[in-house]
Amino acid sequence: RRLIKYYGVEGIAQHTDSRSPQLAARDLGKMGTGYNTDMLLTVGDTVLTSPILQWGGEYALIVQHVLDGDVNVETTAWNGFDKGAVRLSDLSPLVPAEAKLQIAEEEAKL
Repeated sequence: RRLIKYYGVEGIAQHTDSRSPQLAARDLGKMGTGYNTDMLLTVGDTVLTSPILQWGGEYALIVQHVLDGDVNVETTAWNGFDKGAVRLSDLSPLVPAEAKLQIAEEEAKL
């Protein structure tokens, strides 16, 4: 909270699973983007969206390789957006309709 005030921050972007930065931003009337969990659900509308990493498919693939006797797994541990390894959480109602359309267009390119 002290740093948000000191630097005059208007929004918080983070790279941590903790919702604490988003709670601090909300409490000070700021907005932000969460990380790795749908923080819109636990913080509120001030979280515009959150990228969510979904590793389950990757882990299942690696474990299956090992179970099949392949201990030299040569796989990318990150398949990306098109394979469902990452997605955006629902968008906050505070995100303008124009921005929602642009986000959908960009997602379609991936």
